[in-house]
Amino acid sequence: MKLAGEVIKQNGSKDEDSPLALYRCIGYAVPCVATMFLFTPITLLQGIYAKYYGLTLGSIAAVILVTRLFDVISDPLIGYWSDRYQARTGSRQPFLVAGGILLALASYFLYSPPAQVTVVYFGAWLILFYLGFTLFEIPHLALGGELAKHSKDKAALYSVRSAAAYVGLILFYIIPFLPFFDSSAITPETLRLCGMIGPVLILLTFLLYFKTAPSADARPEMTRDLKEITDKHDQNPKIRKQELVLLLRVFQRNRPFLILAGAMLPYGLGLGMWYSLIFIYVDGYLGLGEQFASMYLVAMIVGLISTPLWYKVAATYGNKTAFAVAVILTLASFTYTGMLKPGEAGLVELIALKVLNILGAAGAGIAMYSLLSEVADYGTWKFGVNRSASYFSVYVFFGKFNMAIGGTLSLGIAGWYGFDPSLPIQAEAAATTGLILATAWLPAGLILVSLAFVAGISLNSHRHDIIRRRLAARELRLKKGREFFEQSSCPKTC
Repeated sequence: MKLAGEVIKQNGSKDEDSPLALYRCIGYAVPCVATMFLFTPITLLQGIYAKYYGLTLGSIAAVILVTRLFDVISDPLIGYWSDRYQARTGSRQPFLVAGGILLALASYFLYSPPAQVTVVYFGAWLILFYLGFTLFEIPHLALGGELAKHSKDKAALYSVRSAAAYVGLILFYIIPFLPFFDSSAITPETLRLCGMIGPVLILLTFLLYFKTAPSADARPEMTRDLKEITDKHDQNPKIRKQELVLLLRVFQRNRPFLILAGAMLPYGLGLGMWYSLIFIYVDGYLGLGEQFASMYLVAMIVGLISTPLWYKVAATYGNKTAFAVAVILTLASFTYTGMLKPGEAGLVELIALKVLNILGAAGAGIAMYSLLSEVADYGTWKFGVNRSASYFSVYVFFGKFNMAIGGTLSLGIAGWYGFDPSLPIQAEAAATTGLILATAWLPAGLILVSLAFVAGISLNSHRHDIIRRRLAARELRLKKGREFFEQSSCPKTC
C-alpha cells in the first residue's frame, strides 16, 4: 500500500498532516472495513432466505423491487441534505455516524431472523439496512472527492478506500472457516455471527476514523457564501422547491455526467443480475455450495492485492482506460459463467471465475469513483455550487437500483423458467436454461452496452486539472472580492 505515499511524493508535499498522508488515507477509508463486512452478505440473502426460510423467488424479487422504490426518494434527498449541511458547516460527519448506527442495527435483525420469517419482516429490515448504508456511503464518497483535489490524488484515495472494502469482504468470508462450524458452506449461522460481529467493527473503525481522518478543505470563502444562500432558502420554502428542480436540471446539463451514467447503468444492471444469482448458480446448479466461501475468499485476497495495480493503471493511462479494461474483464467473467457445466467444474474453475469478476469490479470501482468525483468538480465549476454528494447519491442509487432491478429480472427469469433452489435436481431441463440466461448471457449483453458508453467519456486528467485551476482561481476572486467589500464598507474610524 505505497500508493498514497507515492502521490504525496509526486506532489512535493512532505507534511504528514496532508490529506494524502498514508495514515490519513487509511483513517478516511477504515470505516469501509465495517460497512462492507456488513454489506457483503446482502447479495447472498436471496439464496439463504429462499433455501432455509421458505420464501419464494417471486416474493423476494417483489420485496427487492419495493425497497428500490423507497430509494428513489431517499437517495437523492440524502445527497441533497448532505450537500446543504456541508455548505453550512464544512462537515458531513453526522450523516456518517447516523448511517453506521442504523446499518449495524438493521444488519443484526436482517441476518438473525426468527425461525418463521415473513415477507414483511424481510422487507422492513432490508429497507432500513439500505437506508443506513446510504446515509454513510453517499457523504463518505463525497468527502473523498473533497479531500483529493487532482485526478491522481483521487485515484490514490479511492484505491485505499477500495482496499479497506476488500478487507471487510475477506473478514466475512473467513467466518465459514472458523473451527466451530461443521462445514465451510454459508448458512444462516454464518450470517448470524456476521450480524453480531458487525456492530463491534462499526464502533472500532469509526473511533479510528474520528481520531486519524483528515478534514476536508471546506473552502471557507465559498462556504460562507453558500451558507448565506442556504439561510435565505430556509426562510423561503418556495425557493427550496425551486432549488430541487434546478438540481435536476444541473444533472441534465452536465454532459460528462450523463455519459458516465450511461456507462454505469448497464454495467451495474449486469452485475446486479449476476450477483443476485451467483450463490444459487454455484450451490443449486453446479452443486458446489461447499466451495462458495473458498472461491470468494481467494478472490477477495486477489482483489485486495490488485488495488495498487489498478491505481498504477489509472494514474499512468487515465481513469477512462482503467474503467474500460475493468469492464472487459467483467464481460469475460460473465461469458465464462455461461460455459461452466455441472460435474466438470470444480474449485479451480470457480476461483478462476471469481478472480476474473473481482478484478473487473476492483478496477471499475476505483475508476468510477475517480471519474464521478471529476464530473462533480466539473459541475461545481460550470454551475457554481458544490453538489458532490448529490452526484454520489445518484451513483449509490444506481448501485442499489441495479442490484434491485437486476435481481428482480434475474430471479424473475429463473423462477419463470421453473428453477427451484430448494431442489437438488431440477424437474425441467428448461429451468437450468433460464438460470444460465439470467446469470450469464443477458448480463454480458448489458456489459457490451456499457462499453460503448465508456468509449464516449471525454473528461481526462488534463481537462480535470484545468477545471481545478479554474476553481482555485474562482475561490481566490471570491476571497479578494469579499476582502475589498469589507474594507470599502468599513467606517473611517476602523
